[in-house]
Amino acid sequence: MSDPDFEARRKAVQEHVKPDDPLSWDVAWKKGVTPWDDGVVEPSLIELIEGSGIPFPLEGKVLIPGCGAGYEAFWLAKRGLKVVGMDISETAVEAANRERNKHPQDIIDNSQFLEVNFFDLKVASDEERYDIAIDHRRAHFPKIEYCGTGGTEQVYS
Repeated sequence: MSDPDFEARRKAVQEHVKPDDPLSWDVAWKKGVTPWDDGVVEPSLIELIEGSGIPFPLEGKVLIPGCGAGYEAFWLAKRGLKVVGMDISETAVEAANRERNKHPQDIIDNSQFLEVNFFDLKVASDEERYDIAIDHRRAHFPKIEYCGTGGTEQVYS
């Protein structure tokens, strides 16, 4: 089934998000040009973790680059994982923190959101590394390889 609004949304994103201007992501968030923000956990992530039969860790530290409003982070935090969401957009991180405060204390304790240009991230110690990195849009995976140890799980959905 085709999406009749796809072309209009694609054009709106191209008008606001510029590859050579990382801060343009925040402009898009401020103007509500966020077709990637469906307001729910990405269904493919749920299917991968709950329905694929692939063993998924029940503990550990998870990185979600480009976390947006944090839906996946909350879903994983509810399962007891310690989740760090990063986004270059201040507006996205503010949205994630507003949503975070609506959740029970255990999810608040297991989630954190940082305004970071993920591609500038420097990992200085093993304590700063992640056990799992999740990016359902596959936009950040070349950099994720650097963040983990040899045992980091990279999850595509």
